Amino acid sequence: CVSTAKQVLFSEPVLTAGNECVCVLLVSLEPSARLTDAVITYGLDQLDACRACGPEYSLAVLSLITLIVDQINTKLPAWFVEKLLAPTSQLLELRFNRDREVSVMSGM
Repeated sequence: CVSTAKQVLFSEPVLTAGNECVCVLLVSLEPSARLTDAVITYGLDQLDACRACGPEYSLAVLSLITLIVDQINTKLPAWFVEKLLAPTSQLLELRFNRDREVSVMSGM
C-alpha cells in the first residue's frame, strides 16, 4: 500500500507511518523467504527515496534498515548487503547528512 501511495502522492508522513508499520510486521511475523525478499526490496526502495526527504523520514528508513538487518540477520542475501555497501548507495550518502542524528545512525 505504501509503495502505491508513494506513486500517487509523495508524502513523507505517510511513508514514515508506512515504514513504522512494516517494522511492526517484521518483528511480529515469522520470517519466510517470500516475506524476507518483499521487506528487503521495500527497504531498499525506501532508502532510495531518502534522496528527496527530510531527516525525520531518513531516520525512519534507517530504523527500518537496521531492523531488517537485526531480524533477518544471517539469512540476509548477498545482493542486499552489496546494494547497501555499493559506492552509489544512499546509505553511504546519509553518513554526510547535515542532520547529526541521521549521519550518526547511518554509520550503524
